[in-house]
Amino acid sequence: MYVFVRKVIIRNFKSIGELELELRPGVNLLVGPNGAGKSNVLEAIRFARRALVEAASPYLPYAPDYLSPLDVIYGRDPRREVALGFGLELYGEEGGEWLSAYAEFTTYFRYRPQPYETIEPVRHVVKIGDTQAEIDRGGVTITAPREHFDRAMKWIKEHGKRILPLPFKLAEPKEEGDRTVVSYRWDMEVPLQLEGLRHVLWPGPRGRASEDLLACSLVARRTLTPFPVALGRAKRPRGVPVDLSPWFCLDGVLDAVRGVLWRVVFLRHVERRVEPVPIAGGDVLDERGRNVAAVLFSYRGRFGRNPESVDRALAALFPGVLLEVRQLYNSALLVAREGDVELPPSNIPDGLLKLVVLMLAVDLGPSLLLVDEVENSMHARLLEYVVDVFNGLNVPVLLATHSPVVVDLVDLERIYFLSKGPGGTRAEAVPDPEELRRRLGEAGVAISDYFFYTKRYGR
Repeated sequence: MYVFVRKVIIRNFKSIGELELELRPGVNLLVGPNGAGKSNVLEAIRFARRALVEAASPYLPYAPDYLSPLDVIYGRDPRREVALGFGLELYGEEGGEWLSAYAEFTTYFRYRPQPYETIEPVRHVVKIGDTQAEIDRGGVTITAPREHFDRAMKWIKEHGKRILPLPFKLAEPKEEGDRTVVSYRWDMEVPLQLEGLRHVLWPGPRGRASEDLLACSLVARRTLTPFPVALGRAKRPRGVPVDLSPWFCLDGVLDAVRGVLWRVVFLRHVERRVEPVPIAGGDVLDERGRNVAAVLFSYRGRFGRNPESVDRALAALFPGVLLEVRQLYNSALLVAREGDVELPPSNIPDGLLKLVVLMLAVDLGPSLLLVDEVENSMHARLLEYVVDVFNGLNVPVLLATHSPVVVDLVDLERIYFLSKGPGGTRAEAVPDPEELRRRLGEAGVAISDYFFYTKRYGR
């Protein structure tokens, strides 16, 4: 299966009241004044990863970045629900053709003061076409068009017992207008993290009810719940490959979200490390690049070479410079060599180090790459190279910037202007890029001048 993150949904997170971003493959740029909330967009995605796939017991997904769970809630109002979600394009191959579906996954978080102060997920909502599943600690409720539900139920009754020989009972459906509602109730004690749902929702019989409908089902304590999914077709997939079944059932969507979040890479303000770093933990790139030596060591251990993107970038921008990773007992040290001269970590240029970290992130195969203030420590030539590499990726890259150089390197269609008003942070895309491009060209005004002066100050 391939998964592409098409949309990001954020509500009531830090300065953001309500915001949705439609993403393209390659660079998607966040531009705006200080305090507009650009970094908060990136932090919301990082928080979703931590809350849904990383956080352990005690469940404190806001730590260590925030002192209190109220710090991540809009207005620090404990009555508000934080909502974080993603729109995912799903692609699966069957019989030589690519099937597709679009799923929206949203998690709602609430502040909890007792027995210890935290913020936790209280429900997940998954929408695939006209079928919706709502999961909370009390169970799962599925709503689908009656006609889709009936076709899926017919297939399950005909084929289900052959596929699932264990005795099971069908959940009782209820009719609500032209829709069918079916639910199963349970009592879940632990936080609604994605890994935990694997233990209560099991994949049931599934197959093609027709060319355009997938008959999925879920099993919870031997109760079988239908989940019909309308199918589309695609010429080719985009996004990242994930090791999942090509079926777009509810459990598959949850696993796809889990896989996407694990592969999010977030980078900000790369820091130089003079001393060796522990080799352990070299599979995940630190957001400040502090463990770049360990990640390179791990990569070279798996593939026997440096990442191709790193070597190509050095050859193009720092010809004659070679990178080496040295093992010192259970630690790794990054050094560079320029001709016969060895450059210890303290002597490696900041721009070179930042370039290595960004290119290493590319070779790690992220589902979504987030970079805050990409321009820091980088000359215009390096930025041009980096933006060109990012635009060649088949996944979204979300950049926050104050740099006119970066803005002028990106198409108008890829730019969001962020501002902050009474309703919090809002994001505005260019409504008519072609018309604005024509006007700016006739006036001899750069795109960056428009966003940093005309757009910012209304001149």
